[in-house]
Amino acid sequence: MPGFDRRCFLAGAAAAAAPGLTGSAVAEPLAPGRQALLREDGEWRSLFRGGMLFRWRHEEDSLLGEVSAATAGWMAVGFNDTDSLKGTCFVMAQLSVPPARVELRRALVPDHIRIDDPAVQEALQVRRRSYATGRSQLDFRLLHAVGDTLGVNLSPGATTYLMMAWSRSPDFAHHSAFRDHRGVVL
Repeated sequence: MPGFDRRCFLAGAAAAAAPGLTGSAVAEPLAPGRQALLREDGEWRSLFRGGMLFRWRHEEDSLLGEVSAATAGWMAVGFNDTDSLKGTCFVMAQLSVPPARVELRRALVPDHIRIDDPAVQEALQVRRRSYATGRSQLDFRLLHAVGDTLGVNLSPGATTYLMMAWSRSPDFAHHSAFRDHRGVVL
């Protein structure tokens, strides 16, 4: 069918079926042949890409995030003020294998490390986490102020390069099966 983009249609259908999402959807080009679904629903903004959904909004002094992926492995969502994987600070979680792990990490490329500063780790608060029927879900709160320490602007209206990634393995050292970077406004 001329003008029909099957990938965009399927991404839209999957995002529309995701719980809690309403409102209009706009497919925006990422690069030739790649599509993402960016949605706005009141205060929440959402990005659906590669089987992952990331929703975010701001509340007082924090960025609230909800990330989910159809994986029993790890998933991650991160932020960088430059269009680069190197230096990206991200929330990484594996929820399917006890004990569940949720950490703030920094990409050094080709590796990443846990950020061991206790004040930084305390700035990340897990609101809810679950793994059921092949889907991982993490809801978190990240204090805006920790962005100064991390070197990223997490404030409302800030432009950031958002990284979304997931792996089939729960091992944080395992490579990603999907990773995408995209400029967004927080």
